[in-house]
Amino acid sequence: MYSMENILESLKTEIQGHNERFWIEQLYKDYDDICFQFGVKLRQPVICISDATSFWGVWDSSTRTISISRELIRQKSWERVLGILKHEMAHQFADEVLKSDKAHGEDFRISCDVLGVPPEFRRSSIPSSDPLHTWQQNDRSTDSDPVLRKVEKLLSLAQSANENEAYLAMERVQNLFAKYNLERAQLGTKGNYVHLIIDTQKKRIERSTLVVTSILAEFYFVRVIYASQFDATHCDSFKTIEILGTRENVTMAEYVFHFLHNTISALWNQYKRRSGVTSSSRLSYQIGLLTGFREKLENISLKETGNPKTNALIKHMDKQLDEYVGSVYPKIGSKKNGSGKVESSSFHAGKTDGGKIVIHKGVTHQKGKSTALLL
Repeated sequence: MYSMENILESLKTEIQGHNERFWIEQLYKDYDDICFQFGVKLRQPVICISDATSFWGVWDSSTRTISISRELIRQKSWERVLGILKHEMAHQFADEVLKSDKAHGEDFRISCDVLGVPPEFRRSSIPSSDPLHTWQQNDRSTDSDPVLRKVEKLLSLAQSANENEAYLAMERVQNLFAKYNLERAQLGTKGNYVHLIIDTQKKRIERSTLVVTSILAEFYFVRVIYASQFDATHCDSFKTIEILGTRENVTMAEYVFHFLHNTISALWNQYKRRSGVTSSSRLSYQIGLLTGFREKLENISLKETGNPKTNALIKHMDKQLDEYVGSVYPKIGSKKNGSGKVESSSFHAGKTDGGKIVIHKGVTHQKGKSTALLL
């Protein structure tokens, strides 16, 4: 007879094998997609999951095999897995296309450029001891960044109970970012460009979220890409929102994204309680909120420059960002946000409330005292 431990172990092995079939299938799909995106013709190798404990991934030219560590897939996000896959594909490109006899060096650098390998994955070798930190985890310079330091102080002022003071603080934040980006664009100053993925864990992106991201693209000097990313735990793909721009702009845009996402949810709950409307009015009210907030940002921009299209002009001047987006997504499509229908009274109520939204520094309460949340 089998013991319960044996049965459980057998089930565990069966589930692991089932998951790994999905993982390998996805790796082949991503391999083909990378070749398509970057216009590269590579002969598909064998891709396998390995028990390797020394390296996250290996390209073996003798067997034409790319091995990806099982622990990498278990421990890290799929974004990190794709970084390792691209690293090994760069080795394959250097070996089979450039006919390089060196594992690294100039040929490997060229291969990384061709395949758009992220900077953190271009090192000569990436052992499994490497934690594969994101740029946010590696970047400890936020406190010393003059722009973000000023923004953090202004966001603190925007918590003021005095409505006029709070508005002026938010206005100064918007003007600070507009000035920073205009000067950088005019001078052609080299920016530190990064991208950040927000995993929605959903099969579709809600219309209100699409409006939030359109506000980010319009007023916070970033580009927004809608895509999907595989989740190894669930063996399924979910919609993602990717924000691209300078480190300062992406940091701010991410903060605003979560701030607005939480704010429109909280304001809807308040409106629902006081008005007695049903959940069918939620989208109309939230679209109204974001419309009112967008108009507020437009008024700030118009007041500062006299030209409501200043932000669009600055983005047009930022050729470096265009080049960076092209290096990450060479073949990029576009997505239009459908207008849809809204219920009039809830929309206008939301629009009025949205005009009162002030971006400020979040506060959490611990043990009876307030603790400020950093950007």
